[in-house]
Amino acid sequence: MGTNADLSVAINYNVGDLPVYLTVDDMYRHGYATTAHWHADWEFLAPIMGSLTVFVNGANYTVPEGAALLVNSGRLHYLTTPARSECRFIDLAVNPDLLTNLPGIPAATVRAKMTATAPDVVLLLDKTPWQATVLERVHLLGNAYRFGGSDAPTIALETLALCTRILTRLHVDAEQMRPADAGSQLVWQMVDYIQRHYQEPLTATQIAGVVHISRSQCFSLFKAVLHETPSAYLQRVRLAQATTQLTMTRKAVAEIALDCGFGTPSHFIAVFKAARGVTPRHFRTN
Repeated sequence: MGTNADLSVAINYNVGDLPVYLTVDDMYRHGYATTAHWHADWEFLAPIMGSLTVFVNGANYTVPEGAALLVNSGRLHYLTTPARSECRFIDLAVNPDLLTNLPGIPAATVRAKMTATAPDVVLLLDKTPWQATVLERVHLLGNAYRFGGSDAPTIALETLALCTRILTRLHVDAEQMRPADAGSQLVWQMVDYIQRHYQEPLTATQIAGVVHISRSQCFSLFKAVLHETPSAYLQRVRLAQATTQLTMTRKAVAEIALDCGFGTPSHFIAVFKAARGVTPRHFRTN
């Protein structure tokens, strides 16, 4: 995934020519924690084995197996699993602009559901009829991805159907509008810088300098917004990139160490084993 001019993640859509991304993913592929990011898309996260913890704008949400969480547009978020436990989940991302192509749905209505006056998340459980219907459609889409049998137009229609149900449930409350959080904006800029320069020998002072704040302010903002230090976030980004290369390429461990900013193979092996419980070579072969 790349980065847009506004620092949001550019999702690689994979359903025909539509702004829809659908996959079934496993948390072990991300080292049981994804990196913090945000995007314009609505994202549905539905565990089909195990449970997820989803951090969204400073709050943690537990998503049990069989439930789903909708993360609203523009919300900083990342995924983890309790105690590094296994989790397989459906991941459906939809650009809300897709709904504006439908008759009777003004673009202004859709935009209003994406602002700070709308909820950050919607937890979907099968105890409520309309939520059970949305969950069923999310799982149908997950099965279509896993087992085939559905073409892009069919997936698009199912996606539109569940999004229109969600649209009426995202209640806008102007009286509770949250003011723009300047601190979060600064963190997003620093997160973007880290994601674009993780291969380099970055320091917290360099990261802070991107937004013209002190090193201590940088640490305070990361703790307040992401609940971790900038150094810990940088290491998670490097580990995520290394995990992807171990899984998707045949590069040597030493080459991956340099590509991902670890400096030396020995340092990479030590950090990887401490985080993943196995060496990079063992992870690749298993």
